Amino acid sequence: MTTSSVIFDAASGSYKSYINGAWLRSASNKLVTITNPSTRKEQFKVQACTREEIDSAYEGCSKAQEEWRGVPLWQRAEALKRVAAILRE
Repeated sequence: MTTSSVIFDAASGSYKSYINGAWLRSASNKLVTITNPSTRKEQFKVQACTREEIDSAYEGCSKAQEEWRGVPLWQRAEALKRVAAILRE
């Protein structure tokens, strides 16, 4: 399975939501169109999350923040540098 097939839902033509470590298709069955503000052209569609999905994502982020808070500052900085390097590729 490729990364694109994990994050893109071909059935709806939209990107899935990343919630608590997994790419999920929303139960809302609704889409949000993302428009490039400089060209006013549609860039892509994402799935609109339900309130429950948002609450679940928030709870997961809160738990992750507790763990992240315990990581020494220098290790957090190194992790963010690695992420930045990947994004620049």
